[in-house]
Amino acid sequence: MMHMIYVLWNNFFWRKSVSIDQRAKRALSGLFFNFDLSLSLFFISLLAKPTYGVALAISRLNLFSTKNMPLSWLTVCKLVPATSFFLKKKDETFAYGYRGSLLSRLAVAALHMSNNELARKAIDVRRLEHRASMMPMESAAIIRGLLRVGNTTDALTLLNDELSLPLQGTPLDSHENKEKLKHRALSLASIASRHFFEGEPCMAVKSCDMLSAIGPMIRESGLTIDELAMPWTRIIKGATQCESGRRSGSVIPCMPEVELPCNLVYAVLKAMTTFPSDNNDRTYEALSNALVRRTVFVTGAVGMSGLPMADRGEAVFIGRSNVGKSSLVNMVCVETF
Repeated sequence: MMHMIYVLWNNFFWRKSVSIDQRAKRALSGLFFNFDLSLSLFFISLLAKPTYGVALAISRLNLFSTKNMPLSWLTVCKLVPATSFFLKKKDETFAYGYRGSLLSRLAVAALHMSNNELARKAIDVRRLEHRASMMPMESAAIIRGLLRVGNTTDALTLLNDELSLPLQGTPLDSHENKEKLKHRALSLASIASRHFFEGEPCMAVKSCDMLSAIGPMIRESGLTIDELAMPWTRIIKGATQCESGRRSGSVIPCMPEVELPCNLVYAVLKAMTTFPSDNNDRTYEALSNALVRRTVFVTGAVGMSGLPMADRGEAVFIGRSNVGKSSLVNMVCVETF
C-alpha cells in the first residue's frame, strides 16, 4: 500500500508543473507497471474526473495486445457498466476527444470476452460519431478481434470501409496513406493466416490476391520492411498445412468460384513478390519445404559430357569455393546430397 501511495504521489500530486492529463497518464502508467491494472484504473478514477482519469489514460496507453490487456482485468472491470458509460452521448470535449479510441478499445475487450453484442454497439457508435478520428491501428485491432470470434464477414466489411485503398491522386507516401496501407496489409495477412490454419483455402487465397494488388502501392509509398513486419513465415506454414489437408482430402474448398493454384503456397509466393523483400532465411526455408516435395539424385558429373539429357528446365548455382552452394542446394531440395 505504501508503494502504491508513493507511485500516486510521485506521478500525480507532486508534479504540479505537468499538465493534468499528463499526470493522469503517468500515474496510471506507474500503477500499471507495479500493480494489477484493474486496481490501477479504480484508483485513477477516484483521483481524477473520468474525462482525464480512466478515459484519457486508457486512450493514451496501447492496450490492444493480449499481453497488455489481461483477461483478469477484463473480468474484474465489468464490460456492461463500461459500455453503458462510454456509449452514452457525450460532448466533443469528453476524454479530450479520445472517445472514438475508447470505443475501439471497448470493442476489442468485448470481442476478447466473446461478447459480440457489446462489440457491435461500440463499433457502430464509433463509426457513426467518430469517423473523422478513426485510426488505422485501432481498425486493425478490431478486425483481429472479429477474426478471433470467427466473424469474417464483419471483418471484411470493416477492412473495406475503414482501411480502404488510398484515394486516387493522393500521395501514397503521406503519413495517412502509409498507415492505411500498412494496417490493411497486416489485416489481410491475419485473414490469410487464420483461414489457412482453419482449413479454409478459398478465403485465404482471396486475401493473398488482395495483398498482391496492394504490393506495388506498398513499394511506392516507401514503407520499409521493419515498418511492415509482414508475417510471411507464418502464412507460408498455414498454407503448407492447408495444402497437406487438401491433398489428403480433409480440406475441401467451399467457394467453387475461387480458382486455387496447384499448390496453395504459390498464392503466398505471388503476394510476397509484390512486396519489399526482407531476405529472411527462415521464410525462404519454409518456402522450400512447402514447394519441394520430392527430389531424386540422378548422377554426379565433373564435365559437361557427363550431364543428363537437357529435357527439362535447369538451375545453375555458381560461386566461389566454400560459400554455401551445397548448403543452398540441400535447403532447396530438403535433402542432403
